[in-house]
Amino acid sequence: MKMEEQLTSLLSQTSFIPSVANAEPPTDKKYFIIGGMGGSHLSADFLKMVYPDMVLFVHKDYRLPRLPEEIMSRALFVAVSHSGNTAETLSFFNEASSKGLSVAAVSTGGELEKLSLKKGAPFVKIPDEGFQPRVAVIHSLIALLALIRPQEIQKLVRVPADNENLEKEAIAVGKSVSEKVGDRIPVFYSSAPNSAAAYYFKAMANETGKTPAFCNFFPELNHNEMAGFLSNKKTKSFSFIFLEDIGDGEEISMRSAETSVILQKAGGTIISLPIGGYLGFEKVMFCIIAANWMGYSLSLSLKTDADDMTAIEDFKKDIALLKSPME
Repeated sequence: MKMEEQLTSLLSQTSFIPSVANAEPPTDKKYFIIGGMGGSHLSADFLKMVYPDMVLFVHKDYRLPRLPEEIMSRALFVAVSHSGNTAETLSFFNEASSKGLSVAAVSTGGELEKLSLKKGAPFVKIPDEGFQPRVAVIHSLIALLALIRPQEIQKLVRVPADNENLEKEAIAVGKSVSEKVGDRIPVFYSSAPNSAAAYYFKAMANETGKTPAFCNFFPELNHNEMAGFLSNKKTKSFSFIFLEDIGDGEEISMRSAETSVILQKAGGTIISLPIGGYLGFEKVMFCIIAANWMGYSLSLSLKTDADDMTAIEDFKKDIALLKSPME
């Protein structure tokens, strides 16, 4: 499915009705550790954004994170791989399983589905409908909720029906940001609670727009990154996109406003990206739609191929030919 078709049918993912195979997920776990790479961990990032009270760790590496035994023994380890064949995620699943920890998995199939069946681990199979992993984030969100908070699924899938103007507004915002960025390098800034959204915009600029892009969050960026753009002639090559949310509070809003003034004086282009009109899953859905259309619009203006993932796929093949770090 071509990228434009993926985006026009993006919200069709909300019709996905998940089922948990092999075994029911445990209901007594206090912690959740999600292992995934690239587009496959984005759903976990968004869950942290919606549920700041949830103790959820996102692991983007081989094997397991180094955490206290008290956490490891009381956690559910969920391996998420769209293809089911991601090397790092298989390493995560296998090591958690070998240590006798509680494991579950999400994928369209592949080796991860086979391992889940063999181990009797809870498994949610997401539809393989031609969406790129980064675009299939709604499928992944629903699947994760089925394992962690199934009672919350309806809150997510009802967003389009309950907010009839949301998609139209998000598409317009995404296209507008792309137009304003032009051929400059986009840098996305947000508050810490909205950092998952900033990262998603950055990832869509990278993978779909095929352009360098970066992200950071307040107040941390004021203590280091900002200095690199001041009194630097290269700053004029950057567009700084500020994700604005009225829920960020006075302190962050003040920092954001002052930073935009300073960066503009240094030669940067300042772009406002309002996301404050929505809450919870509504905000997540708005950002998913806007970011995808921004990335696609960038690919059109920069004349890149939004569907081409040859560079990443070739890299995976090259790595597979080398000695596996799991051996």
